Amino acid sequence: MKVNTLIIHTKNSKESLTFKVGQTLTSDKFELLTVDSPINYININTKTGFIEIKTNEDNFLWYSLNDIQFLSFNI
Repeated sequence: MKVNTLIIHTKNSKESLTFKVGQTLTSDKFELLTVDSPINYININTKTGFIEIKTNEDNFLWYSLNDIQFLSFNI
């Protein structure tokens, strides 16, 4: 399911993370990103058990639903 806004709190984190389509992800906050990139789409896939956040630069962030303590989204 594609969503516009996503708020997650992982089991290993003290702070929640908020993602919104169009928001720029910075490489200093997310070490796996090679360049600062805006979010192209956010997909919650309950069949695979993953949240996929894709940027315009073909970079991805993946979160396992098993690692999520709290999840909120806006379609």
